[in-house]
Amino acid sequence: MGRILSAPALAATLAPWVIGTTLAAGLGAIALLRFRGFSAIWAPGIALLAGTVSLVVVGDSLTLRAMCAEAAGHEASSFQRNSFSWSLRHPRRAFNFEVHALSDHEGTRRIWSYRDMAWVVLPPGVAGNIDPPRQQVACAASR
Repeated sequence: MGRILSAPALAATLAPWVIGTTLAAGLGAIALLRFRGFSAIWAPGIALLAGTVSLVVVGDSLTLRAMCAEAAGHEASSFQRNSFSWSLRHPRRAFNFEVHALSDHEGTRRIWSYRDMAWVVLPPGVAGNIDPPRQQVACAASR
């Protein structure tokens, strides 16, 4: 959670979805458990599980849209990326050769920064050492 909160633009985008899902699942679990005659002790766990699932699913969709929108700014129509859940498990560090996403357009390599929610140009000396993600993404022209 600390990684997401250190990226304010990402946190602001995801917060309404995750909070809404968590609250709805928690209230739904309380109502269903009480209706069935059980103790509502499991409701917080169900709510947290629903919030976590929504974080990953909605995060993947919203960040893909953001990557495509920003890639259009430098006229790239495709790029390579790792999933949002992969990025949560592998934070960027200095001298890290794995990246969240990689755009290689007209000889300029850019990597995706969740902190800035934008593509960052890599210096030529570093760009050759990056391991490209496996998933190829083609953005639709209407995005």
